[in-house]
Amino acid sequence: MKAIRKFEFILPNEYIDKILTGFSFSVSKDLHKLKINKSRLKELLSENHAEDNTHLIGDLLWGSKDVGIRKVRLKKGKGKGKREGYRLIALVLNVKNKAFVLHIYDKKKKSKLTDSDEENLKKILKNFRNK
Repeated sequence: MKAIRKFEFILPNEYIDKILTGFSFSVSKDLHKLKINKSRLKELLSENHAEDNTHLIGDLLWGSKDVGIRKVRLKKGKGKGKREGYRLIALVLNVKNKAFVLHIYDKKKKSKLTDSDEENLKKILKNFRNK
């Protein structure tokens, strides 16, 4: 993982919905499945980053250090480890310190992204770069 400045995580909004149009991702549906709301997700993001001296933005899956799709490991709560926690997939704009949340899932229920998920994420990155 790469240590970088503090990022602002952008939750579902019109801009993200536009990026995700035609793809199988829906953060709202993900949150509903996980039985957490946007406020709780914000708390989880805050708690996970508050414990680190530096702000970690996860592992680069595709793209570059400036614009890429990254996977962020999140603890489910205090006293729980990241290994069995949530995985958050985000489109990260390093220059703007923004991370657009695209997908979130429970590691226990979905051990990794499907081939279809991976193809869709690569297309999202390509579409974003072309705009």
